Amino acid sequence: MNTNSLSNEEMQQKIKELEERNQFLELILDTIPVNIFAKDTQSRYCFANKTCDAINGVERGELLGKSDFDRNTPEEIARAYREDDKKIMQSKTGSRMLAPEACGNEMHYYEIIKEPLIETNGEVSGILGMVLNVDNALGLSNTVSKSTEIHPASESMVGELSNILGKRYDAFIYVNENQNYYNILQKRGILEKAKDIGTLEDYFEACKMYIHQDDLHFSKSLPKNIENTEEYRAEKGLYSIEIRFCDEEGNYRWKEVECFRMKSGDSDGFLMTIFDIDDAVKKRQKQNLKAINNDIIDILSTVVEFRSVESGDHIQRIKGFTKIMLKYVNEVYDNVHYTPELIDVISSASAMHDIGKIAIPDGILLKPGKLTPEEFDEMKKHTTKGCDILVTMENLQDENYYKYCYDICRHHHERYDGRGYPDGLKGEEISLEAQIVSVADVYDALISKRVYKDAYSLGEAYDMILNGECGVFSPQLMECFKRARVDMEAFSREQFGV
Repeated sequence: MNTNSLSNEEMQQKIKELEERNQFLELILDTIPVNIFAKDTQSRYCFANKTCDAINGVERGELLGKSDFDRNTPEEIARAYREDDKKIMQSKTGSRMLAPEACGNEMHYYEIIKEPLIETNGEVSGILGMVLNVDNALGLSNTVSKSTEIHPASESMVGELSNILGKRYDAFIYVNENQNYYNILQKRGILEKAKDIGTLEDYFEACKMYIHQDDLHFSKSLPKNIENTEEYRAEKGLYSIEIRFCDEEGNYRWKEVECFRMKSGDSDGFLMTIFDIDDAVKKRQKQNLKAINNDIIDILSTVVEFRSVESGDHIQRIKGFTKIMLKYVNEVYDNVHYTPELIDVISSASAMHDIGKIAIPDGILLKPGKLTPEEFDEMKKHTTKGCDILVTMENLQDENYYKYCYDICRHHHERYDGRGYPDGLKGEEISLEAQIVSVADVYDALISKRVYKDAYSLGEAYDMILNGECGVFSPQLMECFKRARVDMEAFSREQFGV
């Protein structure tokens, strides 16, 4: 059969057969940042791994059947690729070239390594290629002129590939179950002092030294029938888990451990790769905590809504007013800067300011008339009782978020002149965040209709706060309030529908 006339489907089948005969390379190269591709005799892509698709910014499999002229490559570069492909197939000899690729306004350099796919009858059926980014390795700037011509590389990229693998992975470990041994092929960092080779018993002892005790059950299951575990992904022959490893200082870092089943003859083992994902896991955990915090706010705000004369909308308005005020604090205060992320945290924490009202008796909380001195003393306890509630949820919350929740809950009724409660703080003894929520709370109380009063107009509420009719506030904070007026009134109209 003339392999030069192979269809795209037949070519893909041959590539698949090659991959099956070399499962080790397929599995590893599909998980590391290395671009692997194959072309047919017409220089059309008939195979591209995940990294190749990702680098080209296309959906999985979108490159198949296309040439370099079809993937937004400058025509002169695509033409050079095509000519190189022809030379490889004619000479049956591989090539290496250093090629520039434009990425937006920047130019990156890639080492392209290509080899002919030669059938047993000597016919060339295509090309197998690998692409590596070598900007750092060659000391090239990302802003090299786009007119730079392609020229052959003068350095072997084998060392660069090893360097890339070494930077990404903490270790490659081969475990052979039938022959009862493990071999660490490469290691660094936390595992640098681990024994390179030993029995599976040695392997288990090493796990006890390096792995968090709550994660040891994962390591014990690895050399067994991993195909029956929930973490096993059959389509890739892959077992993937997250485990905490201990460093020399006793600190734990999250690692992703992937195990690739390798069956060949009497050998029945797997290759294990270990990759540091501590930053990603902690970021995900922080996002999960944020979601939990939002759920807590929604639940507790609903409880307050049903028990208080203030509606649940009051909570959302306080968050909105607080967020607006925080933005203008950055303009007025020279020594204060709230990042967008911190503004979100504080405005979210402001929703917990009245959570202690859950613990106030109905007779006081829902009383339509003026409270007696004794009743008012009891009402004031909502600040401290709210903090008691927050303490019980401390472990469920991000530390920074909890700090703002607690401070705002306890001190949003403190006054700049020292006449507030519960601690009688004065001036800058009161945190700026609690002062801001205090202004937001007073403003919303004035413009809202309650069972014991009608709503004031937006202008009346603004004047009353500035004139000191609702307590004394920081002069600097009042400057923020002035600048925020337009935004706060627009938000108020949106919320009240007026």
